[in-house]
Amino acid sequence: MAGRILPEGFKPRRGKHAPLIKSCKRCGRDFRATAGRADQQIYCSQACYRPVLIRVCEVCSKEYRKNPAANLRYCSLECKGVASRGVPIHKPTMDRFWEKVDKAPGHGPDGNCWLWKGYLEKDGYGVFRPVGTKMIRVHKFSYKTFKGEVPDGVNVCHTCDIRNCVNPDHLWLGTHDDNTQDMYRKGRGRSLSGEDLPQAKLTETIVLAIRSSEEMGKDLAEMYGVSRATISLIRNRKIWTHI
Repeated sequence: MAGRILPEGFKPRRGKHAPLIKSCKRCGRDFRATAGRADQQIYCSQACYRPVLIRVCEVCSKEYRKNPAANLRYCSLECKGVASRGVPIHKPTMDRFWEKVDKAPGHGPDGNCWLWKGYLEKDGYGVFRPVGTKMIRVHKFSYKTFKGEVPDGVNVCHTCDIRNCVNPDHLWLGTHDDNTQDMYRKGRGRSLSGEDLPQAKLTETIVLAIRSSEEMGKDLAEMYGVSRATISLIRNRKIWTHI
């Protein structure tokens, strides 16, 4: 660890453990070094040990900061790719976006949805990482690119109800409540229950049979592939309460 700059009028102590006075290898100022580590301390401060220099990129002439120990000649990977291969390492953001958009007619309720062919999250929304930024949902990226900024606390909603659609004409801004009301107006607000649930293992017929059966719960659980707790909840009408 580099020592501190000597205050004006400082007089070093004498003795075995007295600090040593050394001259900084980079700036030439005197500094106080620890006796036991004097051979290792050649800079007066962290700024002299690892300074940050301002360089000019050899490709785009943009100024950038670099560590003098690093042999950096370019401001970014894109410029490095242009210098070495004549093309950027990363394709431009919009080129990557259009590569994954299917604009063929016939998609969606009106046949004019632009479907995202890239990665989709579990909820069906596409995600995209523009060059140099963090991951973003692709319909939000489409709105920001073609229509404008999205204020904080506002959602980008679909008029077509196709979650992986990126057609900017199908996107609108609204709060969470606006989106919920739009969902109910379109008849998509019905809550699922019973065998309508994707994860349901039983049917209404089986549930009625369980309630009327006199067999032991463990036998019924083994027969239908559920837990004994599930059998108990069904018999006590804690679940499947709609029948």
